[in-house]
Amino acid sequence: MGLKLDKDVVRTKNKAKFSQQILIIIGALILVAVVIVVNWWSSRDMRDTVEVAVFNTNVAQNAYINASMITKQEMTTADYKRSAIVKMSDGTERRQIVLYQDAQNALVGKYAANYVRANTPIYYDAVTTEYTKSNSYLYQMDGTELLKIDVDPKQFGDILVPGDKLNVRITYDETKYKILSEKDYLKLTDAERESLITTTSVTELMFSEVTVLDMLNASGESIFDKYYALMSMPEAQQKKKFADDNFKTSIEPKCILIAVTPEEAERYSILGGKTKGSLITLLPRTTSNPILEAINSLTNGTAK
Repeated sequence: MGLKLDKDVVRTKNKAKFSQQILIIIGALILVAVVIVVNWWSSRDMRDTVEVAVFNTNVAQNAYINASMITKQEMTTADYKRSAIVKMSDGTERRQIVLYQDAQNALVGKYAANYVRANTPIYYDAVTTEYTKSNSYLYQMDGTELLKIDVDPKQFGDILVPGDKLNVRITYDETKYKILSEKDYLKLTDAERESLITTTSVTELMFSEVTVLDMLNASGESIFDKYYALMSMPEAQQKKKFADDNFKTSIEPKCILIAVTPEEAERYSILGGKTKGSLITLLPRTTSNPILEAINSLTNGTAK
């Protein structure tokens, strides 16, 4: 009798232990399932995609946009949210990149506000309803004046383009006079009197981080216009034109045009006449430049 009770106790314990193991296994399976569902849900933006509008060819500034120029490209939802959605100060959200479904209303019948490379998402601010005026920078010079500075055409070769930033230093002679009383002055010899006047060479930073609005070649033609005329051509014609020696000569700058304040212009007019020489340095490029993007495209990314 006692042996039977012991077996019943063992059997009961085994059943309890087995039930406990089953519960642990079930709990583990539920936990794994929950983790899988959570990961699947959290990564859905990496799997889901949206269709954005892109141009099927490089588009020059001022180019008229028609439906045949537009195609679609897939972008992950995560990338779209990161690149295209901007939160405004009032808490609302605004889209920056045009969805393909909106391309007809947002793009067709408008003009390219700047150069846009093929197969890159089109931003809303890349198009405009108005044709950009020639020398458009002249319409944006609020409170500044246009100043021309002569440069050596070979100083930068073809690496300087409109939109680049420069530092301009000038060197000039500064004359100093030592003032004496009339009594002391009369005591001096002619040689000593001449020594009262000294001339020293001074170099100073005249313009800091000024933007090149345009450049003129030896014929006085706008290099800005030369580049944008090039960018408006079909790609095959662009490459042929860009390789032409006459075109390369036509984009060599003889002078640069920069926007300065009236005070800077007046100071330059005073010191410019004394200038013995100038040093113009090109600053690092920190933003994209449509002209450089076009050149890179024509030279297979070898332009600097």
